[in-house]
Amino acid sequence: MTRRSLLWSGALLCLLAILAVPVSAAASGAGPAGPGSGRIDPGLKDALWSIHVQHRLYDFDWHIDAASDAITTLDDYGYDTAELSGILDTINGTRTTLSDALNDRDRAALKDVNTDLRMLWKEYRQELRQLLKEA
Repeated sequence: MTRRSLLWSGALLCLLAILAVPVSAAASGAGPAGPGSGRIDPGLKDALWSIHVQHRLYDFDWHIDAASDAITTLDDYGYDTAELSGILDTINGTRTTLSDALNDRDRAALKDVNTDLRMLWKEYRQELRQLLKEA
């Protein structure tokens, strides 16, 4: 083997060793988290979850406001909205449970509250449709 080919072989081995170290460190969980590391920084996860919580509660409040406005309008036109108001009060009462589940990152509680909300909003829509059919 010539001196030149020996140098190239040594350089290639060094390059492979340098490239292999970050891969093995990432696989073992060592090294920094971030783009290209295969791991998500815990601070980033917290920030993204906080945004999710904020927007989820904003959406909840927006839907409550829209339903409340619909009830007010129907009431102004003489419709009996007592049943709708009761359903909406029940829905609004789940906000604390939703907020707690989101803040605790409790997936089981989130699943339960989401199931309850789907059922309650379905009941609200059915009652609204029934009310408008009777007009």
